[in-house]
Amino acid sequence: MNTKANPPVPENDIQLMETLHGNLGYVAHSDGLNQRHCCLHSPVHRHNWYEIALMQTHSSKLFIDFEEYPLSGSYLLFLSPGQVHTWVGDLNAISTRVVGFVPELFALDSPHFQHAWHKVPFWSDSTLPFFQLETQQTALFTQLFGLAEQRFQFAKPAQTEQMLRAYINLILTEIQANLIDSPTSEADAQFAAPTLLTRKFRMAVEQDFLQRRQVQEYAQQLGVTDNHLVKTVRQTTGRTPKQILQDRLLLEAKRLLIYTPLSAAQIGEQLSFPNPTQFGRWFKSNLGLAPQQFRQSGFAG
Repeated sequence: MNTKANPPVPENDIQLMETLHGNLGYVAHSDGLNQRHCCLHSPVHRHNWYEIALMQTHSSKLFIDFEEYPLSGSYLLFLSPGQVHTWVGDLNAISTRVVGFVPELFALDSPHFQHAWHKVPFWSDSTLPFFQLETQQTALFTQLFGLAEQRFQFAKPAQTEQMLRAYINLILTEIQANLIDSPTSEADAQFAAPTLLTRKFRMAVEQDFLQRRQVQEYAQQLGVTDNHLVKTVRQTTGRTPKQILQDRLLLEAKRLLIYTPLSAAQIGEQLSFPNPTQFGRWFKSNLGLAPQQFRQSGFAG
């Protein structure tokens, strides 16, 4: 069960890991003191790629954007680009294997990728961002992640992306087969198209929300009408595209207020508000607190 919470705050500023150093993905693991990926050895941070993490822990907490998830056992975690996150617990007792990738690694319109992609909890407001695993499932995914890391490390440079793509597809296929209830093919087809469009919209919002504030701009980018985008997003999320745009902007404002030393005026400027007064009014109308009140109260809701 998740709860609203205030995660640890870094001493200086939130870390934004923006690139994969020219790569489209990676595979890594951490086991006790052997901490080889960012989520265990970095403070509160975010990055602009997707991660699927196989995590085994006796007791720890996962913080994602003001949500707290107590974890105990084995899990597959799904972290989306831009999400502020950290794991808290005894690092010596946490074992993880991680695959990270950017969307460019895949042809997102391929039927196979669509089939698996729209069912995993990336960009999901209605499901938890993880699956808890049983013993046999843990063994299966440990084997898959381990093999993926081994093949990724020893692949020839020209084959690295192909190898990574193949193993991520395999992991997604096994998630589909072992962790997700599959509806009939007809119902699946009806569900896939709206969800895929919503995912593409969420990805576009994540990339462009500071520059694009109008729903029609996203509809044009995605090659659909305004009405179709509104209907589809409402069908799959219960919210309108405009609400999602506003919520994403508000989330960024909250992140910057809690995790950076920027003033409210600087944050308003960074979020493209014409002046500090307008930013302050907008923030208070959406959250019920002025920016400085939110920062001082530590409110996480």
